[in-house]
Amino acid sequence: MCIGLCKKAKFEIVNIPEDAEIIIINTCGFIESAKEEAINCILEMAEYKKQNCKYLVAMGCLVQR
Repeated sequence: MCIGLCKKAKFEIVNIPEDAEIIIINTCGFIESAKEEAINCILEMAEYKKQNCKYLVAMGCLVQR
């Protein structure tokens, strides 16, 4: 749904974090391995906040918990 809304709002979708101005991470908070993966991904993507990325957004059930 998020990608659809972004496309509708005319955002350009990229798959390379170095090229992104906004990084959105969808998380899971119920499966232990998925929680660990999400946390690692958030920490990894936070490094791009020091470069071109203006916003880092974490969403999903891990964030809600």
